[in-house]
Formats: sequence, structure tokens, C-alpha cells
Amino acid sequence: SRAHEPGEAWVLGRIPDQGLWPSNARFYRLLRSGMTLKGLLDSYFEDEELKAFLSILAEAYLGTRAEETPVASALPIFGYYIDGGYYPRGSSQALADLLAKAIEDHGGEVLTRYRVERVVIEGGAVRGVVANGEFFEAPIVVLNTNAMNLLDLVGEESLPSDYVWHIKSLKPSVTAFVVYLGVEMDLSGYPPLIKSLDDGVGIAISSNLDPSLAPEGHACVNVITVLPSEAYDAFGEHGTPEYTARKRAFSEELVEKASKLIPGLKERIVIMDAATPRTFERYTLNPHGAIYGLDQSAGAPERPYFKTPIKGLYLVGASTFPGGGIEAVVISGIIAANDISNWPSVRKPVTARNA
Repeated sequence: SRAHEPGEAWVLGRIPDQGLWPSNARFYRLLRSGMTLKGLLDSYFEDEELKAFLSILAEAYLGTRAEETPVASALPIFGYYIDGGYYPRGSSQALADLLAKAIEDHGGEVLTRYRVERVVIEGGAVRGVVANGEFFEAPIVVLNTNAMNLLDLVGEESLPSDYVWHIKSLKPSVTAFVVYLGVEMDLSGYPPLIKSLDDGVGIAISSNLDPSLAPEGHACVNVITVLPSEAYDAFGEHGTPEYTARKRAFSEELVEKASKLIPGLKERIVIMDAATPRTFERYTLNPHGAIYGLDQSAGAPERPYFKTPIKGLYLVGASTFPGGGIEAVVISGIIAANDISNWPSVRKPVTARNA
């Protein structure tokens, strides 16, 4: 294929029938088949309980039921069954801190409590961003935001009409409600992850993975339930008495369910907090509190390509390939970084404000 310029928007091509990895042709035909996870499991297994068990990861990490989960999305996360999973020592915040340190160690600056209000476009190319009323000049902008926010940031007039239509067709992923508990209990005998199919809740005992997260004799417990995006309005407006009451009631309901699996849990709570779909939206700016960015079901619109039609404007995160989850969004950042590294030199002397 022909070479392409940085910033040019391309659509990913189809996987060829022949050529690369011929010994894995069956695997790549499976990815292209359009088969759902349910169809795949039905073709190999008869036991319904086993199939339900093998569907747990899709429901938990994609937010889709087996009958609406594309095989291409489901197969990568099955690596958790094969190779296990990992948890950052010091919580996921430690990973964010490490990335910030890498930026600062290379002369960059990380600005917290700065919200980008607008991406400035001139002549079809990025000129910079406005954040907290201040203009930051930049020939390349990488947006780690939900693609559903893109039109508000750049303006529809800066994009082709078919691209605008595509962005407007996107739908948010599922959201969630999470109860965060600090309990005075030794839960080291429990597995770090527990899933109740009957009650629809998951329990993560993160201090069993990283003991530094809780004092001796205590545990850090998260109780999680996945909700449809429509649940965003179920708790009322943030800051109202109605919102506070519903948030409290739903928190207590989840604690009751968790106590069935961990007897005595609710009586040993030292501290409790909770997050509703509106909490997730407030802290991540994902519409409807979407925890995986965009709808990941088989019939959902395609994810936007990591290059936008605007020269120098890139998308990374859960809204683009390969999807939601820490591992996937890191991959999206690597893809964008590799493309940006091929740009001709546009660097200016590093200062505190243009790094």
C-alpha cells in the first residue's frame, strides 16, 4: 500500500485470507467470522453452567452478554484464564504516577486540575488547546477522552460530515456502581476476586493482592455491579437529597449481597464510600459514566480510528482500538506514539509550557 502522511485518517484494512501467519489461518478466519462468544461456546460445549462460567470475563471486562460479544473482542481477555492477571503494587494510582514521572523525567510537565475546553483548529490542522482559559500551543494533540466528547471539543465545522455522523452514532458502554469498603477483618483466606452469578455482583479484595493497601488485621474490599448506561438517571441529580438517599440505599443493598459470600462483612465495616454512574462521569468525563468508553457489543458502531481527519489530532483510550481496560488503552497509546515518532521534527526548545 502507499505511504501515508501523519494525521491522515485511514480505515483499517481487512485481514487477508492468505499471506501472513498461514499456519494460523483458522484463527484469523474465526476473528473475521462475525461469530459471537455464545456461538463459539455452543460449538464446543453443552454444559450451560460451564458456558455461563466462561462468559463471566466478557460480562465483567467488556460489559456485554455472550450472545452480543464478538469473538474478536472476547478472545484476548481469555488470556486471563491462561496466564492470570496482574495488579499494580500500590494500586492503579501507582501506574498513573509512574507515567507522570516518565513525562517529567523527559522534560515534560503534568498539569492536574486542568480541563481542556477546546481544541484549536486552523486550516484543517491542530494549533493547540485551551484549558482553564489558557492557550497551549501544540502541533500534535493526543486526546485521551471519550470520542463522544470530540464534537464539543473541536466543533462539527472542523470535521467532514460523514465523520460527524459516525461520532454521533456512537453509544456509551455499560456503567457501574461500586462500594469501597475498609473492614476490620482478616480476609487473606479468600480469593482476591469473587463473582456471584446469582446476585450479579463482583468482589475484589485488593489487599489480598497488595497487603500494603490495608493495615494489619484489616482488608480493602470493593463490591461492584455492572449497570446499563440507562442507569445513569436512576440515582437522581448529584448533590440532591434524593441522590444521597438512593446512593446510600443501593450501597447497603450491595453490602448485603457481599455479606452472603463473606459472612460478618457488614458488621466489621470501618469506612465506606461509593461511586454511582454520575461519579464515574464526574471523574472521567465519560458520558453516562461509561466504564469501558464505548459500547462493545457485536452490533455497535465501529470505534473511531486513532487518527482523526484533522492533521495532528489523535485519539487514544477506550474509545479507539483495541477497546476498554488498562491493557487495551495502553496499547492504543503505543500505537499513537509509534505514528507520532515518524513525524518530521517539529520540536521547539523545551520550556515549562511547551513541553
